[in-house]
Amino acid sequence: YKGTTSDGVDQYIYWDKDCAGGGDGASRWIVDADAPDLTRKSDLDGDGACEYHARTDSTNKEFPPPVAFWMMRCGAPTSESMLVDLAAITTTETRTSTTSSTSSRTISTS
Repeated sequence: YKGTTSDGVDQYIYWDKDCAGGGDGASRWIVDADAPDLTRKSDLDGDGACEYHARTDSTNKEFPPPVAFWMMRCGAPTSESMLVDLAAITTTETRTSTTSSTSSRTISTS
């Protein structure tokens, strides 16, 4: 998933099987400024380390947990565990079309 902060910075939330790519890491959902490479099996941001803004461990790769504790990086080396409640936002696209027609009549007088 991709989002943009109020100041125009892209942010991503994605599931990574092993964020360091070493084969021994926990699978987790990650919030990061680095775009994930979805062709990779693990370490999707390719940094060889688990560097990100926030994470929550999860084996469910379909959706992040709706309510979970996330470890948030609040400046090196400080991290803080926060309970996060994600709300699903559904957007719909509305299209309006305008149709116009004209008709003409011929009046004949005899």
